[in-house]
Amino acid sequence: MLAGLAILAGESAPGGYAIVRMFTLPACLVIGTAWFVRLAVGLLLARHYRRSFRRQLARWRPWTVPPMVALATIGLICFRAPLYVTFWLSRGEMEDLVWRKGLMDQWVGGYYAEHIRWSNGSMRFEVGGTSRLLQSYGFAYLPSGPPPATLDDSCEPLGGPWYVWHVDWW
Repeated sequence: MLAGLAILAGESAPGGYAIVRMFTLPACLVIGTAWFVRLAVGLLLARHYRRSFRRQLARWRPWTVPPMVALATIGLICFRAPLYVTFWLSRGEMEDLVWRKGLMDQWVGGYYAEHIRWSNGSMRFEVGGTSRLLQSYGFAYLPSGPPPATLDDSCEPLGGPWYVWHVDWW
């Protein structure tokens, strides 16, 4: 369950937090492998000792928790729920940043805003910890709508004048 929560926390920012992904992926692989090995050994032993199906079922109910947690985590990530929930909780502070015309790196709700840029009434900022090799992710406040997409700069609608902003630096 902790690994599932860590994964959801890592996916709460546009592009995901790289450091969280770096630690949760190996942890999930170890947990999943251990679960499958234990399941296979348990099934083989149950078959060998010819236990009744009812006794096996009662004993295996706790073993359904990890697959359910994994399926719930995958489902929430597919629908981008962590990003939308964190954005929704942070939106008020992000709009305060727009009206204050802040320029310094700072916490804005659940995100650390870096490299805040203003241009013609719109604002863009990168979310700290989401940058990868030659890529940056963040949010854009674009009241007049998104600019035309280019090969290295794109915006995805998030709600109202807010967009998820992605830049390739190559």
